[in-house]
Amino acid sequence: SQLDLIAGMVCVNEISEGFTSYIKDNKTGITLIHFPEPDIPGHKHGWMSVEYLESVKRVDGEIGEIVEALKKTGIYDQTLIIITADHGGKDKNHKGDDPLVTTIPWLAVGKQIKANYKIQEQIYIYDTAPTVLKVLGIKQIKDIDGEVVEEIFVH
Repeated sequence: SQLDLIAGMVCVNEISEGFTSYIKDNKTGITLIHFPEPDIPGHKHGWMSVEYLESVKRVDGEIGEIVEALKKTGIYDQTLIIITADHGGKDKNHKGDDPLVTTIPWLAVGKQIKANYKIQEQIYIYDTAPTVLKVLGIKQIKDIDGEVVEEIFVH
């Protein structure tokens, strides 16, 4: 409905505006930004529905605003950005072994990351933490789930 669309736009916009406002004065070492979209319209209207795809566009636009804020503050070149999701979806849920459910986006952009590179190996969401630890120069935690996604790095 129109009300859902407006509520989604406000929420996504508030999240990115909160970050862009904060980053102007605070050069943080690590930040996690979570957009509740497109998960909410995925459950309500179905993955790949018009509402879902519109929410993807909104989040994409707000990620663009975040990138611009990083550039304006002069820290973009020292920033690693990882964009991922906690699950995929099919119809209005994320149950089962369907590739639409079990496959998630996982994108990485940064100075030390290969540009325009498509990841070849299978990765898992829990590979995110070890990969971030590597970039931060923090020793890998013993017995942590996941592995560093080595193939994305420029050597």
